[in-house]
Amino acid sequence: ADNVEFSLLNPKLTFKNARIDIAGNQLIAAEEVSFDIDISELFKGNFKFNNIYLDSAHLNLIRDRDKKWNISINNGCNDKTDIAGSNSNLSFSNITINNCSINIAINEKADSSVIKLQNLNIKSPLLKSGVACPLEFNTNISISFGKEVRLKEAFFESEMSVILNNSFVPTSVTSQLKINNIYGKLYNYDLTKLKVSLKSEVSLNNST
Repeated sequence: ADNVEFSLLNPKLTFKNARIDIAGNQLIAAEEVSFDIDISELFKGNFKFNNIYLDSAHLNLIRDRDKKWNISINNGCNDKTDIAGSNSNLSFSNITINNCSINIAINEKADSSVIKLQNLNIKSPLLKSGVACPLEFNTNISISFGKEVRLKEAFFESEMSVILNNSFVPTSVTSQLKINNIYGKLYNYDLTKLKVSLKSEVSLNNST
């Protein structure tokens, strides 16, 4: 980061122009990352981070033809794994992610597959394990899976409720998803100006 600020009076950390590289390649960069720390809760073994703000971040995920990602992702998390310790509590409140983007490149086939999320915005008043956490997001997405599937642009917005286990892995998701302003094609079907509204509830098994 170009600049790191810490305020002791109102414990807060701010990182300006933060960047994380893996093997010499940029994984994530953000113009600003900031959060408040509840010092009094730390002495009780509780980790509480408030007013989390992430602005203009860019995340770049790449999977090569050997199915290896440029970041180590642990898919073996389950309820027995507690990232904060069995006697600790971890919670995040007042989360705002503003104007971010995510590029996901999958080179499993000869034609590379690319998923891009632009102008990603996420808000949540609380993320805490074991309770239903409300979550709102909206983003513009484009998808390319070879020549047959090319979604040039679509606007997604959703109101969600997520229940997390002790490792903050979702175990169930209830969502109402709206998709509009769609331009592209799915095989030979023209998706232009198609409007979709979905309401679903999904239970996830994270034991595998």
